[in-house]
Amino acid sequence: MYSKALANYVYEEGAITPVSTIIQRAEESQENYAGATGYTLGFSSLGRIVKELWGDKVKNAKRGARTDRQHVYLNIIWLYQLS
Repeated sequence: MYSKALANYVYEEGAITPVSTIIQRAEESQENYAGATGYTLGFSSLGRIVKELWGDKVKNAKRGARTDRQHVYLNIIWLYQLS
């Protein structure tokens, strides 16, 4: 079910997408799914799914100042963000 939420993301060189945004959108999608069973998407399971879909083309990184650091994925972007 979460791979369906990630279907809205595409590979784009140089793109930066916060992990928290991906998880939030997946949870919103889960809430709208008629058969929702209360499963949550975690950082580790998201990492496995991303690795399965894009392999080494997408990298996990950290961005921002030390006090405000975010985990991000490099080289994927939300499909509806493209111009």
